[in-house]
Amino acid sequence: MASRVRRMPPIKVDDYRWQTPPNDPTLRVRRACATEAMFGIQASAQHGENDFYIAATVHLHAPFPGSETFSLRDLERKTQSSLVDLRFSQPQIAVTLSWDKQGNCSLQYRAPKDMDEVRRWAAGIVTADANLCSPMELRDQVEDKKQNNSTSNSNAVMLYISAPVSALDTVLNNSEEVHYLFRFSHCLFDGVAARQMVTMLFQNLVAEIFDSSISGHEDIDWKQNTSNMTPAFVELMDPQQDLSGSRLDRTVHDHMALMKKKVSRTVIIRSFYGFNAM
Repeated sequence: MASRVRRMPPIKVDDYRWQTPPNDPTLRVRRACATEAMFGIQASAQHGENDFYIAATVHLHAPFPGSETFSLRDLERKTQSSLVDLRFSQPQIAVTLSWDKQGNCSLQYRAPKDMDEVRRWAAGIVTADANLCSPMELRDQVEDKKQNNSTSNSNAVMLYISAPVSALDTVLNNSEEVHYLFRFSHCLFDGVAARQMVTMLFQNLVAEIFDSSISGHEDIDWKQNTSNMTPAFVELMDPQQDLSGSRLDRTVHDHMALMKKKVSRTVIIRSFYGFNAM
């Protein structure tokens, strides 16, 4: 006997748009939707259970400005500076998660007050270490620290750099092999978007290292930063997409039938609405 198709509440697109709380003009908030809600379940997201990694190995080829004295610490600082540039054009790399008392996930972004705040943020995201670890060994170290750390990490991305040198202030030799390990929140990034972020960061880094004419970031107007926020998935759907009625009911029903063997019913509903609509 065919299972009954349950009537579902309508999807309200306005609920998923970026909003500014009346008492905090620097904050942008919106409800998680689609896979954001599925991977944004509080217990798993706070412990990074759905995080994924991208590893890259780079080689520095001299000559470039300052190459005679360019150290791993210099590379760390240049990478942090490149991340600051990326944050202005792609603010989603600084989005964090929050949850209400019912466990419903929201995305939030706070525009920085000044460059000092942005630099502190970048310094907390990018860290370098002098060691001989391969990217896989570095990932294992990160996972071990994550398992042994009782505090949650709500950052959209973390970046770890390692090089086979004796100390951070050691000069990097020509063609020195340097490992980059990116850790992304799967709630906020899929594989395609993450690879795009990695590509853009390295493009910024090349410019930072090889173009001595690049100035600081003092001319960046961070008040305009929020205009670059990416819209929610539901805002990009075809205008003719059914957001209520029998066709939506059937879509949710079929989606649940397809996924019910793998995840709970509550998780399935959250993947549609960002909250338990039943």
